[in-house]
Amino acid sequence: MHNSSSSLANFSDLIMESTKPEIDYEFLPMLRVYKDGHVERLMETDFVPAVSNDPITGVSSKDITIVQEPNNNINISARLYLPKLTTTTTTQKFPLLVYFHGGAFCVSSPFTFKYHNCINALVAEANVVVVSVNYRKAPEHLIPAAYEDSWAALKWISSHSSNNGGAGSTGDSEFGLNVEILGIALIHPYFWGSDPIGSEFLNPASAAADRLWPFICPSNPDNDDPRVNPVVAGGPSLVGLGIQRPHHRSFIKRHNILKESNNNNINISARLYLPKLTNTTTTQKFPLLVYFHGVGFCISSPFTSKYHNYVNALVAEANVVAVSVNYRKAPEHPIPAAYEDSWAALKWVASHSGNNGDRYWVYYNALSKCGWMGVVEIFETDCENHGFHLYDFPSHLPSQKAKDLIRRLAAFFNRDMPPLP
Repeated sequence: MHNSSSSLANFSDLIMESTKPEIDYEFLPMLRVYKDGHVERLMETDFVPAVSNDPITGVSSKDITIVQEPNNNINISARLYLPKLTTTTTTQKFPLLVYFHGGAFCVSSPFTFKYHNCINALVAEANVVVVSVNYRKAPEHLIPAAYEDSWAALKWISSHSSNNGGAGSTGDSEFGLNVEILGIALIHPYFWGSDPIGSEFLNPASAAADRLWPFICPSNPDNDDPRVNPVVAGGPSLVGLGIQRPHHRSFIKRHNILKESNNNNINISARLYLPKLTNTTTTQKFPLLVYFHGVGFCISSPFTSKYHNYVNALVAEANVVAVSVNYRKAPEHPIPAAYEDSWAALKWVASHSGNNGDRYWVYYNALSKCGWMGVVEIFETDCENHGFHLYDFPSHLPSQKAKDLIRRLAAFFNRDMPPLP
């Protein structure tokens, strides 16, 4: 005698299994693409509504549409942020920041919890108006869609830069903008290239990074595309960077030489120092100093004020590049751990003797020496991961390092600000 209810249940399971969408490919941990064409994003899909008056910061936000062309499958939107008004005058004006969020061109938006709260905090600290742009994402909209949308957003802003929202003239013959771009801040930017540099040799995430650009830009899958490797040989010169203000800032994190998360418990890091550049040649080279700090193999690090200030002064006086190594300390790591780490650091330096160091420093070096009439700065946050500040602000209890980064950004945005018309 057959169990009909059990048979029906099994048959139903078979039907559900046969109709279940089949996976075409995955790019974990970000997304999954099915053979029927739909894309399942596995992270940063949340939506936080705009608010007219944030109860903590007083910042107001509003969602707008910049370009909508249904026939061309184009929908560019943005979230506007207005700082808390300190006067009732109708003529109060603010600097304008155009913000392009991260997410590897694949995930996230200005409307996610982490970006909304971070920009909210930045607006309150810097007292600026922000347009946070939501560009189209890959793989549905492959590169150059994100660049085209970002450029369209800039032109939209330019067209509203006069007459209280009326269309202003686009008088710049080269760029088609009638606004001055005073500066750029690159916060943990996505740069890459075909040849690994610095910690990329040892970073487990490098394999995924190698796959990313070909995934989002199959029309030019070369990791040396100038859009992702702006210093590639033969690429466009950085001297034409269209910024009026003589400042350009990139925010990076500490440099890891070797990190093993298994039972070896090894984490060797360092602080890199580059002297002030005195000419614009692209072949300027310096001696290299590898510095091992004291004290007694037990305490201190390159990141303490005394060693940082000392090596900083030494680099300025001697005109050398310095790698100040942070080896493991006793008693948690008895000798010979410090010697082994120091030897590993020397081998790491030797293995990179044909390169120019960390990729951020390569960009800094290239921009500083290309003849661009500006000043490039680089700021480092110790012991933090990529995008750490974005995960701190949603709690409204951000770490001191996240607050310091926001304050530095705010100071940069308000530095040498010309009088507002």
